[in-house]
Amino acid sequence: MIETHVKEDGAFRTLTFSKLLPAPPEQVYRAFTNEVALREWLVDHAHVDDRVDGPLFLGWDRPSYYYAVGRFTRLDPPRHVAFDWQGLGEPGATHVTVDIEEQRNGTLVTLTHSRIGMGEAWDQVLEEARQGWLIGLENLQAHLETGRDLRLVRRPYLGIFLEDENVLVRKDAAGGPVPRGVLVGGVITGTGAARADLRNGDIITGLAGERVQTEADVIRVLDGLQAGDVIDVEVYRDGQMHTTRVELSQRPLPEVPDSADVLADRLKEIYDGLALELGQLLHGASDRQASKRPSKDEWSVNEVLAHLIHVDRDRQFWLATIISGREVLNFPDNVEARIQATTHIYPKLEDLEEELRRTWGETVAMVRRLPKAFVKSKRTYYRVGEVLLNSALHSQKHFEQIKQALEAAG
Repeated sequence: MIETHVKEDGAFRTLTFSKLLPAPPEQVYRAFTNEVALREWLVDHAHVDDRVDGPLFLGWDRPSYYYAVGRFTRLDPPRHVAFDWQGLGEPGATHVTVDIEEQRNGTLVTLTHSRIGMGEAWDQVLEEARQGWLIGLENLQAHLETGRDLRLVRRPYLGIFLEDENVLVRKDAAGGPVPRGVLVGGVITGTGAARADLRNGDIITGLAGERVQTEADVIRVLDGLQAGDVIDVEVYRDGQMHTTRVELSQRPLPEVPDSADVLADRLKEIYDGLALELGQLLHGASDRQASKRPSKDEWSVNEVLAHLIHVDRDRQFWLATIISGREVLNFPDNVEARIQATTHIYPKLEDLEEELRRTWGETVAMVRRLPKAFVKSKRTYYRVGEVLLNSALHSQKHFEQIKQALEAAG
């Protein structure tokens, strides 16, 4: 339960929230001052410099884009945080303080959002701040208690992979233009998309009666829906438009073990299974077949393996940045020079396969050596575990690509 109060004082109003959280004060303090932690329970984008007079930027993509900027005015770890707040389109600056008090059964947090003015424009600021902090503090409790992010748990799930770039200019088999939309790069077994027979290579042009042309469009439409909703999906396939009904499901979330050693063991089992599947797939393939592209714009087997190597190398670097407290969120997508550099150094199929296995092994070894303090930060550790345990889905999508490339090579 979150206790909430609104107090009027002359020309200003103050919102106060009190919540008992199941974590030590140090973890609660980090949740308000560390940009990695802030993204895990409150915002979509964060940049903070956690020192007095250090800047902070907090940004939200949903339900509509909003940001607030300010500076830290007081930091007394782990008891007190204070910062200025100037929100997008708001008539003036406000102020936020967070008091953190250790209790016998947890940590009491008292959040005060003050200097909210009077009048119609400020009424909207007051209500949005009230709703935002209530939702955020509820998620903070889940973040500290279970490691779950309620924003993901509650978000409906279509059950497809989207390709990295949209279909802009392409011709179908009959030579006609392909409509703009998002390209399905894979369908996840057991989801509504699979039951509705959506397929790899389909182009989705509409969801729930709305046009979609980008991944952002898909996210925007799904944000207004719930798990269990049944929606119309407009699909272009084989030169024709189809409409199919898809039931949205809850996002499948893996059970992440509390121990880094157990997580590493489970990840090793996944990679061992992938290695076995890959070995069977490549059995009898020649270097000539592996280096041949099915077409000018499609990867060879060797290039797919190079991509998978890069994915895990980037995953290791991403994990290192999270451990350091300065997470890197964006990586370059499939840079051709990088793909070609790897296939140049490892021109033989067996060498690329061995390097991929070795890279998987390095990822497992890194997980096994995660710092104890990192593992205790439940949401950060749990998020890492979710990403790693779902890694097989990405690899298996590309295994189908390898199979098709080998068939084309003859």
